[in-house]
Amino acid sequence: MATYGTYRLAKSGKLDPYIASGKSKLNKLMEKKAGDTKIGEQKIGDILKESASKTTVKGIKKLAKPESLADTIKNVNPNRGNPAYKNNCTFCSVASYLRTKGYDVTARDTGGKQQMLGGVVENCFKGAKIIDGSAVKFGKSPKDASEMLVNKFGKNASGVCAVQLKTGGGHAFNWTIKDGIVKFFDGQDKDCDINYPDFISDFWSLIKQNDGLTIARLDNADIIEDAIKKITR
Repeated sequence: MATYGTYRLAKSGKLDPYIASGKSKLNKLMEKKAGDTKIGEQKIGDILKESASKTTVKGIKKLAKPESLADTIKNVNPNRGNPAYKNNCTFCSVASYLRTKGYDVTARDTGGKQQMLGGVVENCFKGAKIIDGSAVKFGKSPKDASEMLVNKFGKNASGVCAVQLKTGGGHAFNWTIKDGIVKFFDGQDKDCDINYPDFISDFWSLIKQNDGLTIARLDNADIIEDAIKKITR
């Protein structure tokens, strides 16, 4: 089983950064004089850690250190206010998720055009569970939405969702469940009511309960690197 798992990783290319790092280390050691080599003094785990700290899947950079959720919300959409970024909430939701997982990305623009969340997720994640349905229960209140997510995905999961609004159009944002506690947040606009517990109900009052709802779980899906690079930078 261990051999099979290693074979699958190697075939997928996910080990490539580690293999490259190991080769680099070996070359450096071989260049030294025999009396100066210190083979065995650096642990394999340290080599992997050094490689992982630089870049990850096919050059998508990692954050130098983990950031708080408040910083994720602040950093994910630096070009807000530019008309081209007006309707990039779908891209922001994916970029926000990636930042919470340690990736150093920001959302690209959509040229002002609205995007369907389900299609974006399908393009960017392999194996993501996407649910399309009605917002009847989800749109009642943050509490009802939280209960719905926990019932569907358990006590630890994270992803994105999209609802239709009474004011027109729709909006995509993020959800996360940790130890059964649900948190909603919005990376497109740091001042959105979703980001403030005292005002989140004001946003929920705008949701059209008799309209559509899209929910996608992302934490157990695989990133499709080329597609991710088209919606983030």
